[in-house]
Amino acid sequence: MPIRVQARYKHIFFDLDHTLWDFDSNAKVAMEQCLTELDIISKLPSFDEFFVEYQKTNHRLWDEYRKGITTKAELTNRRFSEPFAIFNIGNDIADKANETYLRLMGNQTILIDGCMEVLEALKQKNFVMHIITNGFIEVQTQKLQNSGIDKYFSSVTMSEMVGVAKPNRKVFEYALKNSNAKKTESIMIGDDWQNDVLGAMNFGIDAVLYQSSTPDYDEISSISETNGYNELRLKQTKKSDCFHVGKLINIIELLER
Repeated sequence: MPIRVQARYKHIFFDLDHTLWDFDSNAKVAMEQCLTELDIISKLPSFDEFFVEYQKTNHRLWDEYRKGITTKAELTNRRFSEPFAIFNIGNDIADKANETYLRLMGNQTILIDGCMEVLEALKQKNFVMHIITNGFIEVQTQKLQNSGIDKYFSSVTMSEMVGVAKPNRKVFEYALKNSNAKKTESIMIGDDWQNDVLGAMNFGIDAVLYQSSTPDYDEISSISETNGYNELRLKQTKKSDCFHVGKLINIIELLER
């Protein structure tokens, strides 16, 4: 039974990837379609082997992008050129592969279990809902529209609009201005402890961690210190200070009012 949050919230800010839109499932489908369309898949020992290498590279480059180490252009090229090199695929097609992959990603529509039910229930309860996402504008817009959930959100903030990515407080500041919301009336829901939860709490917004397993608070504490959040003393070992749900559908009960 989750702890029920306070009834003062009016604005709910959702992360998109891994929270509402099933990134992992959609990414695998889009990647297989991409490599097939470009006639690359037949040159690989197996699709799964390539996809594992791609995911490792992509996660590393996104972390560098969030920290300002890597540019968008570098990220979108290297996430293909580096795994291509492992499988002896020429990097001259890396940019084309990225372009094709992003187009196909935007067409995918698999949502996290319970997503539509949660959004509809919160709409009926008169919550005002918003999106805060680190993805690129052209792709995230297509994801929202093609999956049919764009109609639920009064505002959408994408990190590319701000010039920095979550957990940077500027993203949350932009989102509140973009939505005309107050901190005290707002709550953030996301799957990523650092980007969504710490980012929101650092800015002064309450947060819900959506994670299928019970959070490892010792690990969270380590991550917090590594990324410079230890001075905030965010009470990360207390579940009552960072709400947690194991299933997205539990959001309805958590926000019952």
